[in-house]
Amino acid sequence: HSLAIKKNGDLYAWGSNAYQQLGLDSVDKPDTDNPYQTTLKKVRGGVAEVASNGMHTIIRTKHGSLITFGNDAMGQCGTGSFKPTEDGAKLAIVG
Repeated sequence: HSLAIKKNGDLYAWGSNAYQQLGLDSVDKPDTDNPYQTTLKKVRGGVAEVASNGMHTIIRTKHGSLITFGNDAMGQCGTGSFKPTEDGAKLAIVG
């Protein structure tokens, strides 16, 4: 999948959505070759940075929150559930 951030902080995604890694509002959304705006409710104030691999996505909001979504089978989303995170998981980072 691919991701792009507009200047205003809106995040757009396209490609494979097999693990809900596009951040769309429904797990029923299929793979797409058209960019769709990510609809995660936890993303307020816009996206500052984004990183991804083939099955999950991590974003940092302009307010500094980290949000992950997609395949969490090996714990890569940091949720502790080992299940796909279609609605985004807001992470509490200690350090």
